[in-house]
Amino acid sequence: MKPSTLLPLLSLLSASASAHPPPSRRSPPSQYKLSHAPIPSIPGPTFHRPGSKSALASSSSSPESQKAGARLSGTNITSVSTTFRIPLAEMATTGPTADNENGVYQASYWVGIDGVTSASCGGVSLRAGVDTFWDTGMRSTGAWYEWYPSQESSQFGNFTLVQGDVVRITAVADGDGLGGEVRVERVDGLGCEAKVLASASHRFEGVASGDRLCLGEAAWVIEDYPLLNQPEFPLALANFTEVVFQGVEVNGQGAKGMEVFDINLEAQGGRLTDCEVGDGGSVDCKRVVGDA
Repeated sequence: MKPSTLLPLLSLLSASASAHPPPSRRSPPSQYKLSHAPIPSIPGPTFHRPGSKSALASSSSSPESQKAGARLSGTNITSVSTTFRIPLAEMATTGPTADNENGVYQASYWVGIDGVTSASCGGVSLRAGVDTFWDTGMRSTGAWYEWYPSQESSQFGNFTLVQGDVVRITAVADGDGLGGEVRVERVDGLGCEAKVLASASHRFEGVASGDRLCLGEAAWVIEDYPLLNQPEFPLALANFTEVVFQGVEVNGQGAKGMEVFDINLEAQGGRLTDCEVGDGGSVDCKRVVGDA
């Protein structure tokens, strides 16, 4: 994927944008819909333990990846959760996609079981997340759920979020891997005693045996997805400054032994995130460009 491939998409999107008033506090989701699917031409993330990043310091030495965050491998993983404040999506300020004031940028955040790579459980995954957009200076947000690949991504009906809200996302799988439930809650703070202000959930039943979960991987992910009608390459990644996944839990306990990984896309400047495991077991990801 070359830098010249991405920039025409930014121009196409900016040409279709029109001026409109700021959204209300509980505005509808963005007009843009993302394809929550991996791009076959992008190999996928390179995993490493926290503290071993020196081997991956040069983005040119790592395969391209549209995903960042952390994962925990194990057995019989049936519950994954975290709480985080939805970052403000901003126009990128450095790199090949920077300063397109009439463009569209996005960042998607999700929590799930299995499927961080196509090699993990054949790509099958139970997940829920939040898409964020910056569109010619306006922001919009949408919560979604998916059992990939057998059931396409869907929005959570009338459940609305705005950037800056605090959300708790939980994915719970049945023990046989053939069903489960995802839940997104808007809460009033980041502490364990935070009050639930609004919530939405979806239950999956009777999933085909060919799309059975392996229950072998917990994931907390930032992803740079393509638009639904432009599946060839990711939309430009927004500048989100930093996101911190707090209260990270697997089967109701802290997640020790996580591996981290970063977004690395040549067309957008190389490595675009810097993810670490925090002292309290959080997953902290900063937005960067290249090796800076």
